[in-house]
Amino acid sequence: MVNIELSPVSRSISSPSSGLYFAVGKPNYGFYFALIFAPIFFISIYVGSYWGLLGICYAVTIARLLGGQVNLVLCCKLIKLDVRILYQVMKPFLLASIMAALVVYFTPKYLSHFFVLVVYSILGVIIYILVLRLFFKSDLIRILNSYEVVHHRFKYLKKILLLNKP
Repeated sequence: MVNIELSPVSRSISSPSSGLYFAVGKPNYGFYFALIFAPIFFISIYVGSYWGLLGICYAVTIARLLGGQVNLVLCCKLIKLDVRILYQVMKPFLLASIMAALVVYFTPKYLSHFFVLVVYSILGVIIYILVLRLFFKSDLIRILNSYEVVHHRFKYLKKILLLNKP
């Protein structure tokens, strides 16, 4: 499950990097990165094959996550961006994904698929709001303020979520 969630995240961040390398006039960076990363990737597949298909999946996910992080740091240096700022932006999504993965992992397998879908959808919204409320209150306020412009009833939701008295 974690494999399915983390691979697209690392891929979506590292995919546009070759365009960035060309844009800043360093097209050889992508080639050198691929040249260094390819043997590491194949070694991870070989090592993971000792534990079967699941071992290969985990090895590939770990290798891609680590390679994506190296690529991300390289891209941030090229555009003179502090990597910590980027990680601060990604933190609420990562925490919500981890909490959602734990919920999925500990949910009984004998429930109907429709019921599980409804419960997961509701839990996903609740978990995301809780993560924002606990760790990123200013982001939650900004989101609720943007919805308040669309409909006036969101100001009541804002008061409830932020525990203000109506």
